[in-house]
Amino acid sequence: MRYEPAPPRVGFVWDAGHWNWEGPYVWVPGHWVEARPGARWMVSVWQPYRGQYRYGPGHWI
Repeated sequence: MRYEPAPPRVGFVWDAGHWNWEGPYVWVPGHWVEARPGARWMVSVWQPYRGQYRYGPGHWI
């Protein structure tokens, strides 16, 4: 299990870490992102794509 630190203060969302292919897979740690007024955070996700999986990073909508 990976450790997720407490938010620096109110008004932040967690952008979770993920595995990234760089020869072998390497862990990219998560980090806190400051919230944007009027926006909603869409979490990152691995999605099926043409018989494989593609990483969709977290983003604001």
